[in-house]
Amino acid sequence: MARYAGGELHWIPFLGLRLRPRHAIARRGLTVSTRRPLVGEEGPAGYWTVDCGGVSLAMSEDALTGFLAWVESAPPSAHLDAA
Repeated sequence: MARYAGGELHWIPFLGLRLRPRHAIARRGLTVSTRRPLVGEEGPAGYWTVDCGGVSLAMSEDALTGFLAWVESAPPSAHLDAA
């Protein structure tokens, strides 16, 4: 399970007692390098895998639409590295 919080995507384990995020992916500098549907034994039909600079996420088609909208809705300066 995931939720958007400000400029981060918080990844929360579906099973377990903790409701705090296990991982946080910052939108700043995040780019989607590839996306493709899962095939065969990789996962259920209608799910996609998205590669984002070393992080791979699997999600439903509806979740993919929301994720891409969240990434693309960032202000223009959000895709610049804070050098």
